[in-house]
Amino acid sequence: MSSEGSFEQADADAQLSIEGLVVEKTEFTAFVGPLPSPKSLKGYEMTVSGAADRIITMAELEQKHRHGLEKSSVEIQGEDARRDRREAFIGQICGLTIGLCAIVTGGVIAVNGAQWPGGFIGTAGVTGLVTTFVTGRTGQGPKQ
Repeated sequence: MSSEGSFEQADADAQLSIEGLVVEKTEFTAFVGPLPSPKSLKGYEMTVSGAADRIITMAELEQKHRHGLEKSSVEIQGEDARRDRREAFIGQICGLTIGLCAIVTGGVIAVNGAQWPGGFIGTAGVTGLVTTFVTGRTGQGPKQ
């Protein structure tokens, strides 16, 4: 009998501890994207007439605005790239012109009797051209 009494006491203790147990449920809802869930839209519409249509219109306008910004950004990047290529081409033409002028001037001076100064000017022109083209291609750091 003593063993039965201990089981009954254990059941009574278990009931007491279960009765003191508090259960709490927390629910969290988050929206991903520009529109709330259909259930939430229905709730908004029931609260304020026309709210769902206003929310959808707002999302459509926001998307249109973002697409416009992205299109403008792409156009500006294209213009910058064209401008950079044109600037590089003009720089190459100017460098070639200066180098050729130095070579021709050095040759003319050397032919007219001043071989050392003419050779120096011509060599400086060739060296400048080679240096510019070599460092112009390999000396550029990463584009920003």
